[in-house]
Amino acid sequence: MAFRGVDYFAVDSLFTEEELMVRQTARRFADERILPVIRDCYRDARFPKELIPEMADLGFFGANLEGYGCAGMSNVEYGLLMQEVERGMPLPGLYPPNEENKARYKAWTEGEGADR
Repeated sequence: MAFRGVDYFAVDSLFTEEELMVRQTARRFADERILPVIRDCYRDARFPKELIPEMADLGFFGANLEGYGCAGMSNVEYGLLMQEVERGMPLPGLYPPNEENKARYKAWTEGEGADR
């Protein structure tokens, strides 16, 4: 059964249609791709690297940055994305888009030309 989420304070009514679509895409990915493999990955002490290409195709990497092939999501959309993916992969510090975003953001805000 797919995760339906909880919304005790009717927060969903504050999100735009696009924000809800981002969350639903990430939720579906977590339910269909992460959750079926994460227990074995935890047991085997490995990261599910096979999911990285799919995550890239969905725009999860550099999601809240604009240009340079990044998705250009709002910070709200990025937060909803992270919330759903972290539900399936609960180690956000080890989650590649989290670490990768930190590096990309620094290059994006302080870099010049090819550094970006």
